[in-house]
Amino acid sequence: MKKLFILGCVLLSAGVILLSGPGCGSSPSSPSGPTPTPTVSILWGYPTLDHFTNISNVQSVLAFVYVNVGGQPVTDAAVSLAGTFTGAPVALTYQHPVTFGSLVLGDYENTGLNYEANQTYILTTTAQGKTAAATLIAPGGNITLSADTDGSVTQVSWDHEGSYDLVEVYERSPGAVDTFLMGPDVNSPLAVPNSGVSNAYGGGSGASYDVTGQVENRTATVSNASITVGGYFYARDERTVRLTLP
Repeated sequence: MKKLFILGCVLLSAGVILLSGPGCGSSPSSPSGPTPTPTVSILWGYPTLDHFTNISNVQSVLAFVYVNVGGQPVTDAAVSLAGTFTGAPVALTYQHPVTFGSLVLGDYENTGLNYEANQTYILTTTAQGKTAAATLIAPGGNITLSADTDGSVTQVSWDHEGSYDLVEVYERSPGAVDTFLMGPDVNSPLAVPNSGVSNAYGGGSGASYDVTGQVENRTATVSNASITVGGYFYARDERTVRLTLP
């Protein structure tokens, strides 16, 4: 007597495997739908717009950002600053690789743009088909360090407030130490004491000081990227004067 065992479309008869029915003998079908696209991470380092007036009253503007995409430094990204400032948009060009521990990023810079307080700056990077962007309003403008009759700066002021503003008096000699530091986020105008127990200029006759007013906005909000080094996109206006007490 023959025994027949029917399992789905497989017929076992006397030890012989017979396939019957539509689709029998075919391979299981693969799931339908598009193949997922791997996520490409975009990393920024120290995105910065900096306007600096040095002790010789020489102004300079530097915009830069370090870029890494998919774990690799990028040398061919399209990087720009757009916005409402005169001359916008401007391109930032590749300079060289920079290294932070095991992380290597491409450095992009522009030193010929205009810094205009209370104007919008939009930093954008595009690489490997991925675009990241961040926006800030530049603070500061007309940073003024007003001096007393002995030459010591007693007031620091600026036109447009930032979110991270400070004033520093650094004694270069004889002490090599900060003698006054107020911030972050002080308001203009800020008085600097030049007498009494809080005197920022206690080094006596011949003492040398650098006085700095720094007005800064910053944001950690970037679309489609992470700021892995530095933590923020900075827009900063800064001025330093040097003085020697009579």
